[in-house]
Amino acid sequence: MIRAAAGRRGDPSEIEEGGLAGLLHDADYEQWPAEHPQRIVAGLRERGEERLAHAIITHYTKWGVPLESQLDRTLVACGELTGFVMAC
Repeated sequence: MIRAAAGRRGDPSEIEEGGLAGLLHDADYEQWPAEHPQRIVAGLRERGEERLAHAIITHYTKWGVPLESQLDRTLVACGELTGFVMAC
C-alpha cells in the first residue's frame, strides 16, 4: 500500500524508500514487542538510514514525534489504513 501511495507522487526513490519503511516498521514487534520500535530504529541508525529511522519513529505515535516528511505522513496513514482493513 505504501509503495502505491508513494508511486502516486511520481518519485521513484520514494517508492523504494516507502516500500522499505513499510516492510521494516514492525520488523522488531513480534520478537520484542516491549521494545518496539527501538530495535529496528537503532539498527537503521547504525547503518546511516536516519530518514527511514525517523519515519518508523513517527509511526509509533505514542512517542509524539512530529511528522516532518511525506514519507513520515505516508507511513502513518498507510499503517492506520492497513490496521483498519485487517481489523474488519
